[in-house]
Amino acid sequence: ALANITLYVWNSTGDLNYTNTTAITGTFNQTNWTYALSEGSFNWNCLAFDNASNMNISSTYKYIT
Repeated sequence: ALANITLYVWNSTGDLNYTNTTAITGTFNQTNWTYALSEGSFNWNCLAFDNASNMNISSTYKYIT
């Protein structure tokens, strides 16, 4: 079962702008975050853990403009 998921947001120079860890449960879950971005380009990714401390993160970062 899932345990938590963390959202990471970086700016175009690679500085971490935002993180948010949210507890989740079950084998399928949907989570929404709201974050106001300043102007510019950003990358984001999520890291998820299950109850056995297994983790997974996307191999590609997502791009926001």
